Amino acid sequence: MRKLIPVVALALVGVAGVSSAQSPLKFSPSINAGISLPTGDAKNSLNAGYTAGAGLDMGISMVPVGFRADVSYSHLGVNIPGVTASTNDVSGRLNAVLGLPMVLIHPYFIGGVGMYHISSTGEDALNKFGWNAGVGMDVPLGPIGGRIEARYNSVSMDNGQKYTYMPVTFGIRF
Repeated sequence: MRKLIPVVALALVGVAGVSSAQSPLKFSPSINAGISLPTGDAKNSLNAGYTAGAGLDMGISMVPVGFRADVSYSHLGVNIPGVTASTNDVSGRLNAVLGLPMVLIHPYFIGGVGMYHISSTGEDALNKFGWNAGVGMDVPLGPIGGRIEARYNSVSMDNGQKYTYMPVTFGIRF
């Protein structure tokens, strides 16, 4: 019986692969991590930090425009000598993705809107709408894919300034 379990599991994976190959709808989850670079007004007071996230690409076979829902966490240290503080944000975004037709690599443009929960040491947290735009490239790696992406994020703050940063991430697409 124990020898039969791997055979049944392999058969189920094969059936799932055939059924997903026949469907025109495609869903592709992904995870990523990388460096987060402050830009604009933020680069004067924040240091580079890190970011991590996950997403779900949704599209239709042979149609170059799709959608991605994603969430991420970014951490940026404060750039003030003698002060230990940080700014963090947790964001959720809905994006349009325009893929460019190529054979070995798959470059794309991405842009959308989202909600950003921004917290800084010693200050009240804020929930703000923002937008993002960027470029990326998917690289096939057998049954999974690699992903490289840079995306500019902009959030208007209450004081008239903008909280802007650019995560550069590397990820895996399933």
